[in-house]
Amino acid sequence: MRNFIQQVGGGLIVGALFGYVARFVINELAYDKSQLLIVAISLALVDYGCSHFLGGSGFISVYITGAMMSNMIYRQADINHESIQEVLLPFNTMAEICIFLIFGLLINPSSLLPALPVGLITAAVLMLVVRPISVLVFQPLSPFRWQDSVLVSWCGLRGAVPLALSYSAVNQISHLRGVDPDSVVALAHNAQSIVFIVVLINLLAQGLTLPRLCRQLNLISAPPEAVGL
Repeated sequence: MRNFIQQVGGGLIVGALFGYVARFVINELAYDKSQLLIVAISLALVDYGCSHFLGGSGFISVYITGAMMSNMIYRQADINHESIQEVLLPFNTMAEICIFLIFGLLINPSSLLPALPVGLITAAVLMLVVRPISVLVFQPLSPFRWQDSVLVSWCGLRGAVPLALSYSAVNQISHLRGVDPDSVVALAHNAQSIVFIVVLINLLAQGLTLPRLCRQLNLISAPPEAVGL
């Protein structure tokens, strides 16, 4: 519990501090939005390193910093949350592709079949129970319509994030109390296989059904009418 509080608390504090550092650095060093990529990546790396060095969670710290960066007002008019997301989108896509490739190389195909039942059950519970309840329970407090909340609850799991977090979690199996050291490797492979199956099922099932769900919820805007010359 103490380690959990330290990880979460340290990540929140360092992330919030670096949110203001990021605003200062962008205002002083970024004179054009083309410079945002190197500035943002440098801030993220330093942010993660400082949080990890102080015993906090680097993932939480970077997430909080990014959330603050997207909601701040900067000196340059062309630097805002939209331009930051636009500049970082190619890097984000490249990182996701690399993470999928690396984890695809780490997964042993023979270990997927034994983990398939647990993976399917976990994916079904996440898609049909946990995520919809976690989103819709806050619907009375949300400015979104119920159709928007349903779509958000079905949008699914971003594949690269859980895969990266699962690798960090798997490394902690050997530190758990009561775990037989001889079974650590087998447990690690099983955990990675379950996460891989859950992410794959989420991406396929939810990704392929999103267009149909949007049509059923009437969330697809009509194409603009052609203007005759």
